[in-house]
Amino acid sequence: MFRKYRYLSSLFSSLLTEPTNLCLGRAPVAIKWSQGLARGKNDKVDAQRICLYAYRNQDKAKSYNAMDKDLQDLADLLGARERLIQARNSLLVPIKEMKQVGLGESAEKLEQACKSSILALEQEIKAIEAGLLAIVEGDQK
Repeated sequence: MFRKYRYLSSLFSSLLTEPTNLCLGRAPVAIKWSQGLARGKNDKVDAQRICLYAYRNQDKAKSYNAMDKDLQDLADLLGARERLIQARNSLLVPIKEMKQVGLGESAEKLEQACKSSILALEQEIKAIEAGLLAIVEGDQK
């Protein structure tokens, strides 16, 4: 759920500053299938079809409830931590593989070349983990 609407969070935050009914749409494929075989494709026709779909299925709509600010901050930090770990692993895995196949000298050269980047990523990961801990401890009080 946390990553599901990550790219829409700025839109949500601006829309939810005032009382607003916000409903997240289903997958575009569901709208397309609900229309059957429909010809014609342009923005005006697509907008009309989306509105018609929303009108027909309004009884199935579920209102979006914004996450608590702390929960949203946790989700954002966890996402950033995950991306940093992936970046660190993309540097470390080739070095480890080279050592396993007996290319120790090449692995050492590569490790020296990436050393500052790996250390910086590890520091950032620790800083994010400290932020996560601070949010959790602050929420428990």
